[in-house]
Amino acid sequence: MSISIFGGPKTLSTAQIVANNFDVVYDDESGEICVKIAFNKGKGTGAQMVPVDEYRDYVDAIGELADSGIPEAEEDNWTAAETVSRTARMDSDGRVCFRVKGGKGAKPAKIPSSELSEIHTLLDSVIDRVDTAAESMKAQLSAANLHGENL
Repeated sequence: MSISIFGGPKTLSTAQIVANNFDVVYDDESGEICVKIAFNKGKGTGAQMVPVDEYRDYVDAIGELADSGIPEAEEDNWTAAETVSRTARMDSDGRVCFRVKGGKGAKPAKIPSSELSEIHTLLDSVIDRVDTAAESMKAQLSAANLHGENL
């Protein structure tokens, strides 16, 4: 949105923003020729950089979203393990990032890649203790429900 000095308020559609902010550029960081596309204007927004050799597939993927809709509900049904596997990525600081649940405000875990194996070993070492604690909690909850107690 912008306010024109010589006219009334002016709101641009996303298509108008794209038409005014669509360039083929050389990306110094990747060393690739890319399509640079901005879908929004304003603070906190940035352009998408799509390598030219991936552009057709990128457009097809957006077309699929437009035709078939966005499969939001699927993520709601992912197990924690599926969510970790499907959201895992390496950030620019060498940390492995992943989420265990979706939705607004879901924060990713961030683990230095050099510590990932150690974290796995630690988590694996307490599986039996987690199971025991869960069984104890289930018994306490069951007993509380029988006696009408609030925990």
